[in-house]
Amino acid sequence: MKRFLLGRLFSVVGLLVIFVAPMLICTDGCCPPVRQRVPERSFTLDELLVDESAFPSGWQQQGLPDRKGAPVRLGIERIGVGFMGGMEGVALHQIYQFEGIGEVTEAYQELGEFWFSEREGWTSWSSPTELSYQSSVADRFRLGCYTHRESGTKYCQAVGQYDEYIVRFHTYMSPGLMTYTDLEHVLHAIDERMAHYLSKEAE
Repeated sequence: MKRFLLGRLFSVVGLLVIFVAPMLICTDGCCPPVRQRVPERSFTLDELLVDESAFPSGWQQQGLPDRKGAPVRLGIERIGVGFMGGMEGVALHQIYQFEGIGEVTEAYQELGEFWFSEREGWTSWSSPTELSYQSSVADRFRLGCYTHRESGTKYCQAVGQYDEYIVRFHTYMSPGLMTYTDLEHVLHAIDERMAHYLSKEAE
């Protein structure tokens, strides 16, 4: 009987070693990230989009917001809307929603590297001295511009993570259509809208 009980004891200890030890020795480098789920939202992606009031005079929204089923790497839902200023002004506001903080953190890194990658025929990404906007609402934020070497066309974009959302705004720049001041006004409008719906503070 004692031998049987002793055997049971060794079996229990063995199981504890097998299942508990990895948790004790696991470090940040080997443990999977915690997938924190986000709460249900009472608003839609459409409500997070800016409208024509954020743009310089003469800019107009082009059609209805475009909602497409997103691949897994681009979130559970996405939406985008385009704006035109005259014949040459073009801008796009896009929003991607993810299931949780772990997913959006990984996606922000991946998408940011892609969106800000180097393009043949264009200069490197940089932040012009005239463009100093920094989001006070986004958890993470990046803003940059580059220029087409041959035509001189300048293109700027901003990418921000707001809780489980990634927001991207990109536009071609032109003194008569979209200036740095105009761009900062649009980015501020995006921040205000995200702050309103996510109950964050906006400066």
